[in-house]
Amino acid sequence: MQSLGQTFHAFRQNKNLTLKEIADEQVSVAVISKFEHDQTTLSINRFLHFLGRINVTTTDFFYHYFDRFENEKVLDIWGVQASFEGILANFYEGNHIASATNTTDINEMGALKTYTKAVQVKARQEPTLINRVIAAWMASILDAQQLHFDDSAKTIQPVVDYLTSVGEWNELELIIFVFIIPTADPDVLMQLFRRYLNQAELYQGLPEANNLGFSACFSLFTCMIAKQKGKYAVQVLKKFDKLVTKFESARFAILREFLHGWLKVFQGNRHDGLEQCQTVLNLTQTLGLAKTHAYYHELYEHLSASPPTLLIFVRFF
Repeated sequence: MQSLGQTFHAFRQNKNLTLKEIADEQVSVAVISKFEHDQTTLSINRFLHFLGRINVTTTDFFYHYFDRFENEKVLDIWGVQASFEGILANFYEGNHIASATNTTDINEMGALKTYTKAVQVKARQEPTLINRVIAAWMASILDAQQLHFDDSAKTIQPVVDYLTSVGEWNELELIIFVFIIPTADPDVLMQLFRRYLNQAELYQGLPEANNLGFSACFSLFTCMIAKQKGKYAVQVLKKFDKLVTKFESARFAILREFLHGWLKVFQGNRHDGLEQCQTVLNLTQTLGLAKTHAYYHELYEHLSASPPTLLIFVRFF
């Protein structure tokens, strides 16, 4: 896989630009050369300035940077998400499909089984590394759906091994990490989470992917609460707090207050926790944030149940 510097070097050469031609008062020849040879890192502002000097958009740059598997026939992971959005949403918000008896849920489970089998067949036909990873991910989802949690932890292991072995994650690895949150071991998830945040930091400020850290923190927080890992839930929420402070996001500041109320409920302070969550609900309603209010209301219904429903919510913001 090419590094950021190597990708930049390829763009510069394709445009027949010399180091001297793109150097200016902000960017010296020496700094450009070090970046291309992976001897230095850049801030987001400096990186965007570099791209401006060679007249390349962030979309074009990362399209080529992410194209790690250009010589492989890769299974359509995005098609999985789109075609079975309803099934995956039900899985990530609980396991009611596996225990339900209504016709719709049974049909959805059958569709998931059929699709998973098709993915495994295609992966055997094109047994590349990434295809095997996608097939293992789908198999782990199916195992968990059927409440075979021990099997799910085993089938997800190739995905964990893959994420551990990749030196520099790109968008694909970041998304895969969030997808494996419901099924992977909590200790392993926390180890990978630190890598996730470090890599996601590179993309903060880019409009295409500026909420990656928030997505992981939210999804992982709900996972740790559901799996009764209070210590980890506190650690993840602290990371979320730091992101909100760093990026001064009003949207996620509201979510932060809700999550702190959620944590209080988990820790046994049910009255104060629910009251804090209700305050957030009232705020979103007052501000006219209809979709946000509806989503928080759904979360609140699970929290206010007696006992609270322990569900894992995976969401990309």
